[in-house]
Amino acid sequence: MMPTNTCERFGPSSDKCDEPAESDDHSLLAAYVNGSEPAFTALVRRHIDLVYSAALRQVRNPHTAADVTSAVFLVLARKAGELAPGAIIAAWLHSTTRFAALKAIRARARRERYEQEAARMQEILRSEESLAVWEEIVPWLDESLCRLSRKDHEAIVLRFFQNKSFLEIATVFGSTEEAVRKRVNRAVEKLRQFLKHRGVVVSPEALAAVLENTVRPCPPGLSEAIRPVANSSGSTTVPPLILETLQTLRWRFWRPVVATAIVVLLASLVSALLFRKHISASLASPLSTFRLMTEAGNDGDGDRWSTFIHVTTPEEEQLRSLLTTNVVAQTELRRALVQRFGQADYERSAFPRLLDDTPESQIATVIQTVNGNEATLRFQRGSNFKFIRVRGGWKFDFFRTTSARPAQLRQSLESSIPRLRQAAQRVRAGEFSNSAAVATDFQSHR
Repeated sequence: MMPTNTCERFGPSSDKCDEPAESDDHSLLAAYVNGSEPAFTALVRRHIDLVYSAALRQVRNPHTAADVTSAVFLVLARKAGELAPGAIIAAWLHSTTRFAALKAIRARARRERYEQEAARMQEILRSEESLAVWEEIVPWLDESLCRLSRKDHEAIVLRFFQNKSFLEIATVFGSTEEAVRKRVNRAVEKLRQFLKHRGVVVSPEALAAVLENTVRPCPPGLSEAIRPVANSSGSTTVPPLILETLQTLRWRFWRPVVATAIVVLLASLVSALLFRKHISASLASPLSTFRLMTEAGNDGDGDRWSTFIHVTTPEEEQLRSLLTTNVVAQTELRRALVQRFGQADYERSAFPRLLDDTPESQIATVIQTVNGNEATLRFQRGSNFKFIRVRGGWKFDFFRTTSARPAQLRQSLESSIPRLRQAAQRVRAGEFSNSAAVATDFQSHR
């Protein structure tokens, strides 16, 4: 592992060691947004080796790498007030370097390999073998790093490019040291697989050794030459590389949003068509509608259950909402009873509800009578349910089935819903010995 202090590793090549360690990146950004240019300069000095090294690995030309490095920090200056509070600035800079480097490569013809690259890398790497590994990896390293997930990418950058310990990374991530260790190991393995697809076969140990020695010092004076472009809408001409990198970052943000929206829209259209077709076939008879109601109630799907109830007035619409909530509360209690005492114990109790838990054995004996657009389901237990045909399908005409007045229904439901929920909580808390005891207690509090 390299020394934590980069100045110890490369010698006194700059004054970056004078930066106060306690000033975190977001504090410096906030200070810059509030008008402190020295804060931005401090931030540049802190991360310029990382950015320059990533740029140089990709463009393979020190002058172009310097241009990319300048562009990345000027992009940071432009977006200083937009970065999320939890963003890892070092990882963000590395990703942005990738975008800027790609733009620079496309804007300029690939220059011949810089002759001093091997000599400089030999100063950093420790053996001829590791130098050979580096020469294989370097063309694909940054592309592969940016294919990692955001968290994996951040972990690699913090661990190998910033020389952070697992404990320090755990503090940043709000995680544990062991979890971070596993994440870094998994990320290295993913990176190794990405490289393998590019024809580069390397062991995890060799890859880790290469990653530990990737950050190198930028040319003297480069950090002092970087100054932020004015944020105001003045006449300052923004270099094309900066504009193109900003456009890439914007598209990177919006691309998954647009793609997700398209997928959701297409899925919704397909689902709507399939659901409409399914419902049209399923609602072909009052009995099939009742089966769908029972299924929705059993699943605790109040929204779907409510679509089978026919309403004609605003008052009935409000009562339907209460009915739906009541069915969901019944489902919650039923699940608590089954989980606590078992299905057989629950079925022996007085809790099965006609609107959400009617057994198929009872549904199979129902007598269905259809008269034009109206129908009746007669159950053996003596209940008669009325249905009405609406736009080619059947719906439960609950408010013509019950003899209770709306005010009575409202009062009954508003009393029942909290008692059902309270009963479910008491069952989970272990206050009852069986489902029958819950039923008796529930009835006694009516």
